[in-house]
Amino acid sequence: QLHEASGDRAAAAHYYSLNLARLDAEGAVGNDVTDALLYLAEYSKDCGRLAEAEQYCQRLLDVGGPANMRAKAILRDMRSMTAAAAANRSDPAAAAADSTRGFHPAAAAAA
Repeated sequence: QLHEASGDRAAAAHYYSLNLARLDAEGAVGNDVTDALLYLAEYSKDCGRLAEAEQYCQRLLDVGGPANMRAKAILRDMRSMTAAAAANRSDPAAAAADSTRGFHPAAAAAA
């Protein structure tokens, strides 16, 4: 969480991942697992690693409560991202307009 607070998202994701692996090995459940899954789902989505983000979200769907609702929101965001990218690929005029604004769906998905 220290890395998260300092803005070093990649380091924070690395340590959340290590902590999640340890917690999983111990069979732990609770807030630490939920926090790690939420952070990793958001981080993976933001980095364009949508399959990885979806795996974290699937685990969160089993948790219930606010984490479940957040996982559903992340999944909706990812569907919107992929739908927008697909629409831009199938519509040359939209793709051309986006390129004039510096937006590239593949780059956005990879970011």
